[in-house]
Amino acid sequence: MKKVYAGSLLALSVLTFACNKSKDKSTSDLLQGKWYATTGQSNDHYSGQDHPASYTYNKGDVTLEFKGAQLYINDQGSIDTFPFKVLNDTTLFIDNAELLILKKLTGSELTTYSIYNSNSSDFSEETTNFNKY
Repeated sequence: MKKVYAGSLLALSVLTFACNKSKDKSTSDLLQGKWYATTGQSNDHYSGQDHPASYTYNKGDVTLEFKGAQLYINDQGSIDTFPFKVLNDTTLFIDNAELLILKKLTGSELTTYSIYNSNSSDFSEETTNFNKY
């Protein structure tokens, strides 16, 4: 009985440690790897009106790959590479110029949000959902 109890206690403590370990991964660690876009929503706001659109992507149409401090973006065969920095748990600074907001980040899902102002009243915003390969 003591052996079963001790074995159960050991298994429980290992499981607890393993679960805590994955939760403690940094934003940079969770981002590492290749992600493919699944769906997206955009809104172009100009002349005082919103112009929303929704997208569904085929697997591989648009991918993000985080390797170290580099971001590789493949948009239907057009590949760009940018340096990125993690500013905090929800914000990336890409190419020393653009902010990318992480609305959701798990080991298998990523949702990004970006907004671009073209002047004081017009802007474009985009939310994209990704899954990890």
